[in-house]
Amino acid sequence: MILLLTLNACAFLTDTAETETSIRPTRHQAKQFSSEGRLAACLLFDPISWSSHDTDQTIIKVKQYNKALELYCKSL
Repeated sequence: MILLLTLNACAFLTDTAETETSIRPTRHQAKQFSSEGRLAACLLFDPISWSSHDTDQTIIKVKQYNKALELYCKSL
């Protein structure tokens, strides 16, 4: 019986159904959270380097990532 209760609790926690909340941030708060999140991401994530042993495809993907990161963080 205890095992079944544990399994039910796990299913509840991993449910992918959308949940509703009655507390929503104001437009100002949402904008502030957004810019704070972007700043945090830009401080946490560094450009990636590659080596001469990487494939051309890997180097292309690394360059794409680095350019996307640069553009994302440029406006801060």
